[in-house]
Amino acid sequence: MKKAILILSLLSSGWAAAVVYDDFEIRQQLLYPKTTQASADFISQYFTSKNPNQVVNDLLKADLDPLEREYLLHSLLTEISTQPPQAFFQKFVDQMKDYQIEATRAPDEGHSPVAIFNIRSKAHGIENIWVAYKTEQRFSQLFNKSIADGIAASKILIASGSRPGWLGLKNSITALPTNKKQQLAQHLIRNTKNETEIDRLYSFVGLLLGNHQLLQKALASEQQSIREYTLRKLPDHISHDAAKSIILTAAQDSNDMKFSTALLAQFGSDQQVQSFLLEKVSDKDLAENAAFALSQINDRKLHEQMQQQYLKTDNLFAKNHILLALKLSQSASAKVILQDIKSHMTKDSVASKWLKSFAGERP
Repeated sequence: MKKAILILSLLSSGWAAAVVYDDFEIRQQLLYPKTTQASADFISQYFTSKNPNQVVNDLLKADLDPLEREYLLHSLLTEISTQPPQAFFQKFVDQMKDYQIEATRAPDEGHSPVAIFNIRSKAHGIENIWVAYKTEQRFSQLFNKSIADGIAASKILIASGSRPGWLGLKNSITALPTNKKQQLAQHLIRNTKNETEIDRLYSFVGLLLGNHQLLQKALASEQQSIREYTLRKLPDHISHDAAKSIILTAAQDSNDMKFSTALLAQFGSDQQVQSFLLEKVSDKDLAENAAFALSQINDRKLHEQMQQQYLKTDNLFAKNHILLALKLSQSASAKVILQDIKSHMTKDSVASKWLKSFAGERP
């Protein structure tokens, strides 16, 4: 049953008074043919009117059920989101960024009602789309006119932290002609200044073109997030062997040894990678990451090798991490080998207690 609720505690979030609808009322209203037709008529009036803002204001003043009104407003926002930015859209979008929600439903969890149509979020999303679009157009012109000017402007944009702006910048670079992309890469390669703002360009352009010189510059960044993003994306942009070589090198000696070790799971069929991971189960810093990587590799011979290493070594730390890898593995051969190892354990052994701790049992 529909009931009006005054929500004083949510005033600062854009809620004044809310009408709570149940699921039946929502379905009944939104599936009603007249509601669908009203939406089409409202959108048509807005786009054909000499004064579209007045069309919106008339709707806001109309004696309509809140659910119907907000459905119409949300429908218009959805239509606008598919259009290139135009000046006359801006006033409506600005209005909707501060719209006071009325039509709500009971939450799945908690006590506060939930907006049926999140109009404010939709409006902010459209503005982000426009920022990305305008940024793409601007940088497309800049890069085609002057690579150096484009790079200089890129630094400023990246420093601003604008996510839609960064998306627009990336789109503009992706759409550049091949020769312009190569010119951009060469400008970036020649840059010897230590500028953290440009590290994201090293990574993006390096991955886009598979340019190893730029990728190495990105991996030398002081920003961990950029290094890790670059490492994670390598296999999607360069050859399998080249990506393996770079990640294996990073796992052996870099600021990202732990992260890189875990990434080696995707190269698990490689003997060099397997040997490295088996060696690192005894490494105090990398054992957990090596165990995780080993657990992701479905290779019966590797699991047999892990069992042999478990039986031969006296290093309790290494033993525990071999057990951890086998325990985490979803492979049938790993489960068989783990069961065989467990069958030779005494109930109160350190290894048995270690395994029980991962099963949630009392050690």
